[in-house]
Amino acid sequence: MSNTADQEAITSAATSGGGNSQASLRIYYSHPLFLHPSDVSGRNKLGLMDDSCKKEDFPEAMGNHWERVNAIVLSWIMSSVAKRLLEGNMYATNALDVWEELYERFNKIDGSRTFNIHKKVTTLTQGTTSVSSYFSKLKDLWEEFEALVPSPSCNCEKSKEFRLHLQKLKLFQFLMGLNDSYFQARSQILLMTPMSSVNQAYSMVISDES
Repeated sequence: MSNTADQEAITSAATSGGGNSQASLRIYYSHPLFLHPSDVSGRNKLGLMDDSCKKEDFPEAMGNHWERVNAIVLSWIMSSVAKRLLEGNMYATNALDVWEELYERFNKIDGSRTFNIHKKVTTLTQGTTSVSSYFSKLKDLWEEFEALVPSPSCNCEKSKEFRLHLQKLKLFQFLMGLNDSYFQARSQILLMTPMSSVNQAYSMVISDES
């Protein structure tokens, strides 16, 4: 164990055996239950989602600490997934249960599923909802589609051009679904050079709505 790891160890006191004696539990940087005040990256926490870091695998005195790590991992999952995809899991208390359900629902990728999501994207319109609500629904659909069909991640010129093309398609989809009352704002956005991003266009439409 390195000196750095020793310095980053945390020590917690826990009562063991139901008596008054205190057990000193040292949890080091590489330990699956290690938590740092600024730990937001999910470091070494995969075990809580692949069932390799079970509560019963640790001493009873570490139970509360396991629960704390579980709650934090659960919050990471909840904040990373669109709320409409978490129906039935909003009050879940176990990160593994939520992860397994999401994995079962979304692991299989087939043509009909990607087709249905793409159809929702291309046919979604603002209707009677606000611009912000319409845009939020559209972003959720984009995120779900991109999770199934990821865009190229390399830094070559062709990939950059393709990602720009996808951004342009998103802009067109957003503008097409707006109500006709935003015709003037839509025309101004399409005349901009260089063409605005979809987020910039959203800001402009929101300003027009105000």
